[in-house]
Amino acid sequence: MISNYRKLWKVNYKGCSVFGYIIANVEGKRVTRFSPKIRLSIKDIEGFLRFLSIPFLNDDTVVVCIPDRKDLHDFVEQYFQGKKLVKFVRAEVGYGNSFLIEALRKLSRLIFKFFLIPHKNRLIKELGLEKNKIIKNDIESFLGDYYFNKIIALFFKNKKVYYSNCVVPKIEKYMGLMNSTEIQHGVIYKDHFDYANMDRNYLYGKFLAWNKYWADILRNECNYPLPIEHGSFTGELIDLKRREKGILILTTVSEEFSINIINYFNFKDVTLRKHPRDYFPYKQRGFVGKVENYTPLAAYDKIVCSDTTIIKSLVDAGYYFSYLGLSSESDVEINIKLREKYQAELNINYEII
Repeated sequence: MISNYRKLWKVNYKGCSVFGYIIANVEGKRVTRFSPKIRLSIKDIEGFLRFLSIPFLNDDTVVVCIPDRKDLHDFVEQYFQGKKLVKFVRAEVGYGNSFLIEALRKLSRLIFKFFLIPHKNRLIKELGLEKNKIIKNDIESFLGDYYFNKIIALFFKNKKVYYSNCVVPKIEKYMGLMNSTEIQHGVIYKDHFDYANMDRNYLYGKFLAWNKYWADILRNECNYPLPIEHGSFTGELIDLKRREKGILILTTVSEEFSINIINYFNFKDVTLRKHPRDYFPYKQRGFVGKVENYTPLAAYDKIVCSDTTIIKSLVDAGYYFSYLGLSSESDVEINIKLREKYQAELNINYEII
């Protein structure tokens, strides 16, 4: 596939390359899907009115768009300390203020899904992916986001915009309509589909990493071609002084992983800390332990997880954890992945269960 990258990057709609938008599914990577909660609150109405007011604010206004995740909230608070921000938040765990704006995005996708069928078919044909149904959906989303991003750019014009999976679609990275900077929202490694093997000719904007460690991986291992800034955010740290009995399981977005929890860890002394996009009905399936959207990272008797950025914190703290793999992951693949991503070594930093 890599040898064919140059040709695929050239496939475009009105000058915007489509390949970066769909690359994850082209390569068969597992991508977490966002399922929006359909609930309208006063904050959403206030957020929409705030959105409409953006063009009338000073050009030095900083706009930040992030999902409702504690690590991103903490990073933004630290990095922009003392600065006045206009923040839009997409609800994942708790409440946000961008539901009405995101609804416009959904509407844009639905409308252009029907009006741009010839362009969709052309793009799929040029990519050589006519038999891939997932790519068909990706192309429809791409075309809808193309026009939605034009609308967003009208409101955010001349403002400093920092975004990560909220309001500003990732297609902005391939359109460059705003003074935009993408914010790191998860682990970065040398083969990450959103950062490795990128063609500079089709990218725009900047990137803001949590800290120097991740920025160096972007530069030196991913050879990421855009300007990179970084903060000094260490991520969530485990409190080794806080001892907790029982098992803490950090869930992921995988039905197989969730079922394995029910099958092997269905005990009262087990606490689940759900991934923001984990919608598995644990209690309805008979899970007897605790289910939390968030609980502090403490020194439990055992911590069980799948692939998560928290592994880096556990390794740095010297906490020995347990990795619950999926059937699609061999032990060898897990060893290589955790070593490359987090410098974690089997039987030194973790065990596979």
